[in-house]
Amino acid sequence: MLHVGRPQDYPDDYGQWNRLYSVQEWPEEEVIQYDRHIQKTSYNQATITGAVVDWIKSFFPAGYFKRTRITTESAYGEFKSFMRNIYKLEKPFMIIDPQSITHDDESLFGQNMTDRYNFYDPGNEGIGPALIYSLPILKTDSIELVYRRNRFRFDFDMMIMEQNLDRQLNTYNMLLMRIRHNSKFTLDRTLPYLLPSKQMKFIAKVHGYEYGTEEFVRFLNSVSKYSIIMRVTPNGVVLHYMLVPTQLMCEVTGYPNRDTPETSNAIEWGARLTEEFIFKADVPSEFILMIPEKADFVPYEEIIDDTPDLITITNPDYADLDWPTEINGYTAAVKFDVEFQQGDDNKIAILPECYRTIDPDIRNVILECVQKKGKLSDLMLVRAYPNGSYMNAPAVFDDEGILTIGNPQVGKLYTIMVYINLGTINIIREGKNKQHIGTIEKY
Repeated sequence: MLHVGRPQDYPDDYGQWNRLYSVQEWPEEEVIQYDRHIQKTSYNQATITGAVVDWIKSFFPAGYFKRTRITTESAYGEFKSFMRNIYKLEKPFMIIDPQSITHDDESLFGQNMTDRYNFYDPGNEGIGPALIYSLPILKTDSIELVYRRNRFRFDFDMMIMEQNLDRQLNTYNMLLMRIRHNSKFTLDRTLPYLLPSKQMKFIAKVHGYEYGTEEFVRFLNSVSKYSIIMRVTPNGVVLHYMLVPTQLMCEVTGYPNRDTPETSNAIEWGARLTEEFIFKADVPSEFILMIPEKADFVPYEEIIDDTPDLITITNPDYADLDWPTEINGYTAAVKFDVEFQQGDDNKIAILPECYRTIDPDIRNVILECVQKKGKLSDLMLVRAYPNGSYMNAPAVFDDEGILTIGNPQVGKLYTIMVYINLGTINIIREGKNKQHIGTIEKY
């Protein structure tokens, strides 16, 4: 039964019956400032190279190669000199040659995301079109950080040098049986991508955190879509990486090639194996930091960008292990990751990292010990663990607060654990706080 009411049966509701949507005022127009940072292709190539090297080495037993050399670790002249002496080096070893990074012109991904939504007139066009295909990283009430992707192609040439013909044939057969040849497949990896240091420093200042501290990293992870980790270079530069699930599209175009030993097997100097791989991946290529225009913000131009110019290989992130939290009365107080690049000094200044993290009272005791040329080993103990291992790396910690790692591997991630002798430090602090009135001790 359909009932049609009269107009007077339904009086107008001007809000007193709470049956209408509340009228809200339009938000005030807000001016957004932004910073666009183009990611250096060398950083992305270093990330993909680290993943590729890790993938290739996973087919071999741990510690199989005496050394692994990446051609981009050094200048071409130095690498050429290295290649002249390969027959004299201890074998087996592996050399990986990453070719120049190229854009994948055949992908629809690139045509839609890169060609259509780039600036055509920077002086008169806003940033809006670039945000259409941008992906969020983190967002707060004060800032928003997003990134744009691009699809690149990475070509790799691999060479393995074995000691003799027998080992070469065994390795050749192993490559045939384990690696899928004449095929295309996808590798799923979670890879670390470098975040712009200048933008990260600005985010720290805006939100009242000290850059390079664990508190800042915890804050980032509380507002970020991706996990963010911190690494430190041997010269003390702090870098932040976001861990992004990435699909590496791999193509193995043929089968491995092998050389015969010299002088018709009469004298076996060595035997080479070569293979080619092609990888394609969507990698972060531009970071956009958006900032509401507010008078109380720190001027962005005053922040110094100290990101290293050259990073040749970025080690994929490993899960943290349960390293010891106490050793002979020393308690773990500071932990940070260090990654070496070619040409980096093997000496690491430990004290600056400690001063940013530990309690000020403990810091003052350690600082006074250094100033008075005291025995720092009575207060601190330092261990270097190759990431993913419980084995101690060969290292020496001196009374100046310098940790020297013996023959560090390029691209290898080392976790530095700093242990503090709280018992000794408390005795020193207690002695300083004592006051005597005659023979009576006053605290």
